[in-house]
Amino acid sequence: MRIINGKENVVEKVVKIIMGILMTVLVVIGLAFFVSGTVLSQTEEAFIKDEATLRVLEKEYVSAVREYLEKQGFEDSGVTLTWITQEDGSRCYEILLHHRKMNTLDLTEREELFTEVRKLAFEVAGCNFRVNLLVS
Repeated sequence: MRIINGKENVVEKVVKIIMGILMTVLVVIGLAFFVSGTVLSQTEEAFIKDEATLRVLEKEYVSAVREYLEKQGFEDSGVTLTWITQEDGSRCYEILLHHRKMNTLDLTEREELFTEVRKLAFEVAGCNFRVNLLVS
């Protein structure tokens, strides 16, 4: 370090200040990446866990619907469960039922059947259910 008239060289002072600022910025950026990586990892793990839970609930629901329909006299009914994920992350499930005898039900009987099938649905926030009949 050079001393000019008892004072530190101005250029060297500026270099030290800039180096200190750069080091601080690098440390902050490193911490930001570390924290965001941890958060993203936890979010992804939670998402995978939630997806696995939904798969189990969906399978149980389809089984429950088939069992209910069988008890109502609709043996070997076709039951298809599909879903659409909305932009906000919510899901809209559609249950499509198929059985030759269901085609003979009047509107009131169909609505009662659909209501009972909806009642069997699992309750998860952001999920709604719609029941339809495949008419042949």
